[in-house]
Amino acid sequence: MAAKKLSAEALRDLSRRAAFVFRGRVRGVGKSNLEGVPVEERMALVQVGEVVFAPPALGDLTGKMVTVYLESPRDLKNNDQATFFATSWHYGKNIGVVEIGRTDTDVAELRQSIAGERLLEHDEQVEGRILRAVLIVSGKVTSTFRSKEPDLPGRDEGVEWWDAALFVASVEKGRPPADLHIFFPVGGDREWGPVPKFCSGQTGVWLLGPVSEPDAEPPKPAGRGRKKQESRSEERLMALDQLDYHASSALPRIRALLAKLAEK
Repeated sequence: MAAKKLSAEALRDLSRRAAFVFRGRVRGVGKSNLEGVPVEERMALVQVGEVVFAPPALGDLTGKMVTVYLESPRDLKNNDQATFFATSWHYGKNIGVVEIGRTDTDVAELRQSIAGERLLEHDEQVEGRILRAVLIVSGKVTSTFRSKEPDLPGRDEGVEWWDAALFVASVEKGRPPADLHIFFPVGGDREWGPVPKFCSGQTGVWLLGPVSEPDAEPPKPAGRGRKKQESRSEERLMALDQLDYHASSALPRIRALLAKLAEK
């Protein structure tokens, strides 16, 4: 296979779009190990030699044979080695992925750059959550109990709401009430599954916003001519997104992102 180097811009784009990045050896062009999927000439069996990243739920793919749906089979032959960037396609007894990029650069040379791009992408996503949050605190859950609030969303979908009392160690944004409680849902439809849940004794950093459904539009910030936002003591708060809760060790990173946003 002809040598192919990636520009910094191409590496940035592929690193952010790919669900899989791995180094592998081609074991068969125009072949597949996917059950029930017709074989095409653009498919190739690739034995994974080294994984940069892949969905954790799939376990360790090292040594396994995966089917890659190629951008193009041109210049690719048996025993060629390459580093593949790919998106998800087929999960079953065997794994199928869709190639979005390829390079002959060794994984060791790419790993640090790819990790850096993924961290930048993660930070950008957290910054979005910081901007939406009305309150950011670090602390510890002192107790949890079923909420008696009658008008919380999702009740008709089987959601059971719980209340977590929080000891506040530090306030990073907003103004918390003297007695801070956060709400979290248990059960309900699939959309409620990723919403963070908490337990007594848990420590961390919370990015809190008003209680709402997972797919609800974020609230617009209060501005001139708009009704003044209700006080923190009157507002029911929750961590809606997986990025709205972080381990205590992430507090310096959250503070750095807050400082970065304050400079903009």
